[in-house]
Amino acid sequence: KSFTWDELDTITAKVKGKATWEYAGLIWFVKNGIDVRAIRMFDDARFIRDGVEYIREFAGDEVAAWQGSHSDIPQEQRLAGEFAALVKAEIRVPTREDIIEALHAGHVPTCDINSYVLSGRGGYDGHTVVVIGYDESGFLLNDPGLPPREARHVAYDLFEKAWGYPDEKSKFLAIFSQKV
Repeated sequence: KSFTWDELDTITAKVKGKATWEYAGLIWFVKNGIDVRAIRMFDDARFIRDGVEYIREFAGDEVAAWQGSHSDIPQEQRLAGEFAALVKAEIRVPTREDIIEALHAGHVPTCDINSYVLSGRGGYDGHTVVVIGYDESGFLLNDPGLPPREARHVAYDLFEKAWGYPDEKSKFLAIFSQKV
C-alpha cells in the first residue's frame, strides 16, 4: 500500500515543526493487524511519569535537550501509555543477531539511530531506518532521509555507533511481522 504524506503525518501523529517518535506508528501497525515486537531498555512507565527528566537520566543532556525542543513530549507520554498497553516490550539491549534473525524469518526490522553519526557529523538527530539485508561487512538500510536512500550499505561498526548512541543501552529495535 502507498500512503500520501498527509496520511503518514496522521499515522505518526505528526505535530507541525516537531519530530515524530515511534509510538503512534507502532500503535497504528498493531491496530491494523501487524505484530510488533519491541526490544529496548527504555522504560515507558518512567518516561510517562518523568518525561524529559527520564530521557536525561537515560540518554544524557544532549539527547534530552534535542528531544525536549523537537518533540511534543506530553503527546509522546500519552502515546507511550497506549503503546505499553498493546505491546509488551522485551527489556534488554537488542543485538545485531536479533536483526539478522528477523531478516531470516522474513520480518521487517527497524532501528532508531542518530542520523548525524551515519553522515559523519557531530551532534544528535533522532531517526528511524528499515534494515532490508546484510552482508559480511554491514547492513543494507532503507533510509527515509533526508535525502532518502534505498539499499544504503552501512558498515557494522558505523551502524553500531549510530544505533547505540549515546551508548549501548539506547538501542531500540522494532520487528514487524504479519499475524499468523
